[in-house]
Amino acid sequence: MQPLGPGQPSRVGPYRLLGRLGAGGMGEVYLGRSPSGRTAAVKLVHAHLAADAEFRRRFRREIDAARRVSGAWTAPVLDSDTESAVPWVATGYVPGPSLSDVVGAHGPLPEATVWVLAHGLAQALADIHGNGLIHRDLKPSNILITLDGPKVIDFGIAHAVDASRATRTGSMVGSPGYMAPEQIRGEGITTAADVFALGAVLAYAATAVPPFAPDQPSLHTVLYRVLHEPPELGPDTGPLTGPLRELAASSLDKAPERRPDLPAILAAVSGRAGSSELWLPPQLTAQLGRDAAHLLSLEGPQPTQAGAAAPASAWGGPPPGPGQPATITGPLGPLPTAPAPPPPPDRRWRTALIAGTAALAVIAGAVAIANLPSGEERPPGAGSGNGPTEETSDPGEPEGRSGDDLPVDDEATDGGDDGNAPDPGAPFFDQLPEAVQRSGRLDVRAGTYAAPLMFIESGNQPAGLEHDLALEIGERLGVRIDFSAMPDYEALLNAMTVAGAAGEYGQFAMGGLQDTPAIRGNQNLSFVNHLREGFVLLVPQDSGTRTFADVCGKNVVTWDSEQLREIVRQESANCERESIDVETAMTMEEMVAMVNDTEVAGIVVPYSGAVDYLAENPGSGLWATEEQIAVTPRGIAVHRGNEELCDALQAAVQSMIDDGTYQELLDEWQLPALAVESVTVNLG
Repeated sequence: MQPLGPGQPSRVGPYRLLGRLGAGGMGEVYLGRSPSGRTAAVKLVHAHLAADAEFRRRFRREIDAARRVSGAWTAPVLDSDTESAVPWVATGYVPGPSLSDVVGAHGPLPEATVWVLAHGLAQALADIHGNGLIHRDLKPSNILITLDGPKVIDFGIAHAVDASRATRTGSMVGSPGYMAPEQIRGEGITTAADVFALGAVLAYAATAVPPFAPDQPSLHTVLYRVLHEPPELGPDTGPLTGPLRELAASSLDKAPERRPDLPAILAAVSGRAGSSELWLPPQLTAQLGRDAAHLLSLEGPQPTQAGAAAPASAWGGPPPGPGQPATITGPLGPLPTAPAPPPPPDRRWRTALIAGTAALAVIAGAVAIANLPSGEERPPGAGSGNGPTEETSDPGEPEGRSGDDLPVDDEATDGGDDGNAPDPGAPFFDQLPEAVQRSGRLDVRAGTYAAPLMFIESGNQPAGLEHDLALEIGERLGVRIDFSAMPDYEALLNAMTVAGAAGEYGQFAMGGLQDTPAIRGNQNLSFVNHLREGFVLLVPQDSGTRTFADVCGKNVVTWDSEQLREIVRQESANCERESIDVETAMTMEEMVAMVNDTEVAGIVVPYSGAVDYLAENPGSGLWATEEQIAVTPRGIAVHRGNEELCDALQAAVQSMIDDGTYQELLDEWQLPALAVESVTVNLG
């Protein structure tokens, strides 16, 4: 748990907040204490979800259903406010680490412990299913280990996030290695999906090895194994043996109708579970006792805000006021950014204006180093699963992946011209896969975090350089282009991987996507390299700084990222005598203030992010150096098995370069330095 920082709320409704537990897909999570002294995990919903009417409707419904689940094996819903500017929900705080933390620290659990675990989880699922809910995301990080037995969290409410994401981005909640095959395929699911997850959890608890990811493979490999290969349960001689092995194996059947139902599972475990009073190994029992004692001693800070007032606007409601930082999740994880301005008027930036925000420019810049995962923010040593497990990496997920937002192919949220029939006379129509020729359309997963390359303008429509490139590609291929806006980088890549694994090849992705061997291998993607981008310096106009060589012996500032620091270190090696020192800051506002106070000589930002910032802040007194460092290719992402579409896209973009349309679009968006001379594939 982290102490509360400046600008964070100290009270939500009746709960006095003691500290921050983490952040995840639904929002920020705090440890709170009620006036009666009961501790609770208080979750404040993210702003983008709070603004989603469909999310609010489902959130209310799922909380009402979750309140009815009050068994001994679940964390109950204590209180909520679904109508405030910042919706929140308080659930009973469970003083225990997650199953993933326990197994990671102590190894496989004894068989007797696993039987008690199985009994508790089956009871919890029975309570959840009995109230008309399906958990949908049962996994080790959603199971908390306490002295009284296991507790299941994040049931029901996760469905509201799931449904909202599915509506907006074609994605669903689930974790690779714990999702049932029918979930991966995007089919309708039943309670049997939770039984599949239960089997995977029991196998992991007994062996410390995820049944579909014993070797930490790529996301694509995990999904393929869940769909087509038997689980890895270890040797017959143990540690997973006998009836417990049979229970796990039957629960992991590919066909939902062949899995045991919960009454059968409860009958199988009830005679073997024994008592939960002393169900854990002694060393773990002692640790949980110490943690519980520490919890009772927490007092928290003195309240700075009273009553049920909404917390600081970084969590939703009206836009932040001047000087109040907002938080946007991007490829580097949650990146604090400059305050978001009000929505811009309807406009397309062609000359002096850029549609979008400085905050989105930060995210666009972060795409340049997008091989860093965007997992959940979790304080060092945080073991409690009361935090927002919507974005927790579990054993069985590919390393560094956020498995809670596994996408499936779904309806596009935004489209091009309606009713356009395919045009067989278009220059490259014949190069398209037959299925695309028949449908006459291509779906574009649009990374709208990447202004000015791709972003959402007023009216909830995608815009940007890559948006216009995609429409021109559609003209040359003779098909309609439909856009599915995806505000999260990791979800976009996962969407492409999952759709490819399911054989859905009529789509590609754009959004400042960096092409690297690691991304290609982990995601099973190819990249049609159509842009190139590096980093520049934002410096005072009167500073005389024109290149990175001019800041040798001085300080520069950038975001807190090891990869960004390494980029500056590599450039510093070119200095003749004194090196370039790197400072870090959390927001663009802080960095600009450091430049204005002469604490640093300049700000290291991506080229497109610099262009965007200067257009949005013409009176800043800063300008961008022309020289780019650490230039890498950007690409259009296509599933690796989709060679025909990859070749067609390459041919279409190359024709745009040859006839000058490509350069014209880059010039209109004032991004000429992103140009490539010819289109390549997998150059990174």
